[in-house]
Amino acid sequence: AELIAQLQTHVWPFIERGEVKPQVYQTFPLHEAAAAHHLLDSGRHIGKLILTMAPLSSD
Repeated sequence: AELIAQLQTHVWPFIERGEVKPQVYQTFPLHEAAAAHHLLDSGRHIGKLILTMAPLSSD
Protein backbone atom coordinates (compact mmCIF):
# COMPACT_ATOMS: atom_id res chain seq x y z
CA ALA A 1 0.00 0.00 0.00
CA GLU A 2 2.87 2.38 0.78
CA LEU A 3 4.48 1.77 -2.62
CA ILE A 4 1.20 2.50 -4.38
CA ALA A 5 0.75 5.69 -2.37
CA GLN A 6 4.28 6.80 -3.29
CA LEU A 7 3.66 6.08 -6.99
CA GLN A 8 0.42 8.05 -6.92
CA THR A 9 2.12 10.99 -5.21
CA HIS A 10 5.48 11.11 -6.99
CA VAL A 11 5.07 9.40 -10.38
CA TRP A 12 1.45 9.49 -11.50
CA PRO A 13 1.32 13.30 -11.90
CA PHE A 14 4.09 13.08 -14.53
CA ILE A 15 2.12 10.42 -16.43
CA GLU A 16 -1.10 12.45 -16.26
CA ARG A 17 0.69 15.52 -17.65
CA GLY A 18 2.21 13.45 -20.46
CA GLU A 19 5.76 14.10 -19.26
CA VAL A 20 6.45 10.37 -18.89
CA LYS A 21 5.24 8.06 -21.65
CA PRO A 22 5.78 4.35 -22.28
CA GLN A 23 8.20 3.55 -25.06
CA VAL A 24 6.31 1.57 -27.70
CA TYR A 25 8.58 -0.64 -29.79
CA GLN A 26 6.01 -2.17 -32.13
CA THR A 27 2.26 -2.61 -32.54
CA PHE A 28 0.70 -5.86 -33.76
CA PRO A 29 -2.89 -6.66 -34.72
CA LEU A 30 -4.35 -9.26 -32.38
CA HIS A 31 -4.27 -11.97 -35.06
CA GLU A 32 -0.45 -11.63 -35.07
CA ALA A 33 -0.14 -12.25 -31.32
CA ALA A 34 2.13 -15.27 -31.94
CA ALA A 35 4.62 -13.06 -33.82
CA ALA A 36 4.50 -10.50 -31.00
CA HIS A 37 5.14 -13.25 -28.45
CA HIS A 38 8.06 -14.55 -30.50
CA LEU A 39 9.61 -11.06 -30.53
CA LEU A 40 8.99 -10.72 -26.81
CA ASP A 41 10.74 -14.04 -26.15
CA SER A 42 13.68 -13.07 -28.35
CA GLY A 43 14.62 -10.08 -26.24
CA ARG A 44 15.43 -8.06 -29.39
CA HIS A 45 13.20 -5.18 -28.40
CA ILE A 46 13.34 -2.22 -26.05
CA GLY A 47 9.94 -0.96 -24.98
CA LYS A 48 6.39 -2.20 -25.10
CA LEU A 49 4.73 -4.48 -27.61
CA ILE A 50 1.10 -3.53 -28.18
CA LEU A 51 -1.69 -5.79 -29.44
CA THR A 52 -4.54 -3.97 -31.18
CA MET A 53 -8.08 -5.00 -31.98
CA ALA A 54 -10.37 -3.80 -34.73
CA PRO A 55 -13.32 -1.76 -33.45
CA LEU A 56 -16.45 -3.78 -32.79
CA SER A 57 -19.13 -3.47 -35.44
CA SER A 58 -22.37 -1.79 -34.35
CA ASP A 59 -24.44 -4.18 -36.53
